[in-house]
Amino acid sequence: LVAARADQFHTPRRFGIEVAAAAINRFGHMSCLKLALLGCGSRGRTYARIAAAMPERYQLVAVADRDEAKTATLAKLREPGEIPVFDSDEAFFAHGKIADVLLICTQDADHYGHAMKALEVGYDILLEKPASETLERCEDLDRKAKQLGRRIMLCFVLRYTPFYRAVREFIDSGRLGRVMS
Repeated sequence: LVAARADQFHTPRRFGIEVAAAAINRFGHMSCLKLALLGCGSRGRTYARIAAAMPERYQLVAVADRDEAKTATLAKLREPGEIPVFDSDEAFFAHGKIADVLLICTQDADHYGHAMKALEVGYDILLEKPASETLERCEDLDRKAKQLGRRIMLCFVLRYTPFYRAVREFIDSGRLGRVMS
């Protein structure tokens, strides 16, 4: 799993997609990465809009979600028909590998299964947290990625927001005493 610093990017969400691109790009320079999106909720839509705003770096080539209204909205980020829309994860994965990177922004309980399938299909992955509900499954993902020569970028974008930075500074100041978890 890949980690990086957020202070070199403008916003937490841009941080997530930029670090994923830097970590996953196998060419040593920033060529245009083809992105597919699985899960078109709030976080997925945000990543799709960031990608659309940076066409020299990213090309959204597929979106998948059970909610037709959400996929239709994202399909409008490019010319009609340029972004294939899939109504399920099964339909999406049945098409094989169609992008360089898969952004997995589905419900937490689905992350592990979607990530394992994506690795098997051949994707490098930007995976929203949590990677899985157990340490054992997280280790399974790590082993599978290494075995297949794939990369997983796990996103923790909220930890870099001003609110959480302020909380961290308060805790680090010692004003609460010794914090135990």
